[in-house]
Amino acid sequence: MTNGELSHEGPDQLYPFQRGLVYDLLDPEFRRTIVVWPPGSGVVTSLVETCKEWLNREPEARILVLTEGSLLRDQWLSRLSNAGLPFVSIAVSDYRRLEVDTSAEINPWSSIVCAVTTIDVVRESRRLESTLQAQWDVVIIDGCHRPGSGTRGALAIDRLWNQSTIKFVIATTITPHTLLTFPPHERLTDSCRVLTFQAGEMLEHLAPKVSAKVIKLTPAEHKLIKTTHTLDMFAGEEKLVSYVRSELVRRASSSIITLDTSLHSLIARSELRNEAAYEEFEDFAPDEELSDLPAPLQEGLFDIEHLQGLVDLINEVEIDSKADALATLLASELSSGLVVVFSDFADTVTYLVEHLQGSGLSPFALTRQSMQEEIIEATRAIESGVGVVIASTSAVQGMDLGAASVTIHYDLPRTAQGMELRMSRVNRVGRIVGPSIALVDEVSFDSEFLMSLGVTVLDELDRH
Repeated sequence: MTNGELSHEGPDQLYPFQRGLVYDLLDPEFRRTIVVWPPGSGVVTSLVETCKEWLNREPEARILVLTEGSLLRDQWLSRLSNAGLPFVSIAVSDYRRLEVDTSAEINPWSSIVCAVTTIDVVRESRRLESTLQAQWDVVIIDGCHRPGSGTRGALAIDRLWNQSTIKFVIATTITPHTLLTFPPHERLTDSCRVLTFQAGEMLEHLAPKVSAKVIKLTPAEHKLIKTTHTLDMFAGEEKLVSYVRSELVRRASSSIITLDTSLHSLIARSELRNEAAYEEFEDFAPDEELSDLPAPLQEGLFDIEHLQGLVDLINEVEIDSKADALATLLASELSSGLVVVFSDFADTVTYLVEHLQGSGLSPFALTRQSMQEEIIEATRAIESGVGVVIASTSAVQGMDLGAASVTIHYDLPRTAQGMELRMSRVNRVGRIVGPSIALVDEVSFDSEFLMSLGVTVLDELDRH
């Protein structure tokens, strides 16, 4: 591969800094590249153009693109197809068919020249070994948010990075605070470099600009959330108790369905007394958020009586003021264009879709558990720029939601970084940013916390 002028650009016209990234990535001197660019800055556009240029210069080049999930994989495939590039999508079922159609002594990847797949596909040990031995010219890893975590996906990325038979590896979407963990600094040799974003003035409009709308609650809702804030769950380390309480508060502030699911999960865990029974329960009804809690909390240390008391308070709630406020917003001034509603919880997404359907609206849901038909419908709405899409934050990681005219944060992320990742889905380079609103119940309203997330708190609170 040789450097030089790009043969052509398209279909997207590149900004100068995007074109500069393409030139940098085509430099054959560096075999390993870490791209440290902020979300929303158009790095995928540059990478698609880089793939096109690679194939123009070396038509026989074999390129593998790895993404964090199937939604991002499908978006990559769409962008590559629009650019006229012959990439195929490989899911686990596709790989199994490759294995069936290939004799044992031949690598299943041998018939694939250019592919887009997910890290989940290649992280399994047998598939990882065949991927490492497939003689790729270029591997692009889009989504290194958790490097050094010790997960199978992170270990797979580490091995791909160090595989000598792969000519070039590009690791993207690494934010500066995770750079320290991937790759270890001793691996930053003369053939490896870090590319940082050099056009900060172009992204001033990408900073989160969110205003708060405070929701007035019914007495029953007020009592439930207030009780959650002061819940005495179990005797244990103060920091640990505070963490669990804050997570239950986040769920109570999101939806009573999400809180109810988590409470029943905790009650069931607390009632289990042996490891075998616990494992059986975890396989049967895991809670993906609660599974991240520290180990001591997984051992039945909760005060079941207090948890059951919260469940009883949930049963007293008859009106959902926050969901009704959302329905009112969507049915009035926010009814045109594409509206994206964010929640950190899949249960809340499912509940809101059902609630809004009862109000005469037809929203689309996007979660990691969404069926393929649901994903297709939501993707069509996103591409058309019309409709209401309610999405869990994790499901849309890496997706381009720049067509959104309005963004609503139905619940709030834990940190400013979480808000940045949400807003980066809709605040894209070259796009006009629409209004963004955070719905906050009056009990959970905390001006200091909101400002730490970049949420504007008006002097006179906007109360619904």
